[in-house]
Amino acid sequence: MDNSLQEIEESAPHLATIRSTLRKRSQLSRAMWAGIRLAKNYYNAHTGIIVGSIARGDADRHSDLDLLLLTQSRKLLAPLQHQLLTRHLPRHLSIIPYTPREFRHFWNQGSLFISHVLTEGVVLWDNGFFNSLCRRGFYLKPHFDEDIREQIRRLDCFRDPRPFGRRFINAYSRLFIIYKNIVFFSLAESGRPLFNKGLAFDTFYALHPRLVPLRKRLDKLFFYYLAMTKKANKQTMLRRGSARELDSYIRALDRLGREVLP
Repeated sequence: MDNSLQEIEESAPHLATIRSTLRKRSQLSRAMWAGIRLAKNYYNAHTGIIVGSIARGDADRHSDLDLLLLTQSRKLLAPLQHQLLTRHLPRHLSIIPYTPREFRHFWNQGSLFISHVLTEGVVLWDNGFFNSLCRRGFYLKPHFDEDIREQIRRLDCFRDPRPFGRRFINAYSRLFIIYKNIVFFSLAESGRPLFNKGLAFDTFYALHPRLVPLRKRLDKLFFYYLAMTKKANKQTMLRRGSARELDSYIRALDRLGREVLP
């Protein structure tokens, strides 16, 4: 066993079994475990939980490894991201740092994110904080209409095209996140919380067939999201977009959000 794995396993004796399971699911390499160790040490994180498609077992070649870290540190994320880039990891390691206070707030609010962590997360190590919350129990809040309204309000940041100059790829990428959030919150509002994007979108449009005509347009945003995370081909990266196209996406998302509000 290399030092990267040994250090993490010292704080998580059960990790050998978890590591074996994750390798079977996604062929997680030693290089990725070294990246996890780097992130753990950078933040002096007392809890580390893998979430997303790697933990769920349905990762594809584009999938990030999403690592939730609970830490008292307020260090900026950018220096760690730079260090991870120099490692040339086989997958992008997406770090999600929260303080215990922030995480406890989400827990008490009945956040959909906490439901995601509890439903699909794989705990790598924990100093007892996360386990103590689990013993208290968690109750997913019953309504997400205000969360959907917040996503609609976020569209206002994109209505003026001038800040984007003549390249709109970044804006399209950020609009995809709003698109995904509206879909996820809508499913949670209907009592069907899902966290796999493909399954969530299919289920959403099955529940809202009148909105299916919007799907062909809005699903294109995913390719710009991939482009901004350095996973798309150069042709997508070079595409500029236009103010008119940006406006069409905003109008489609605005309609989507308002149609699903209860």
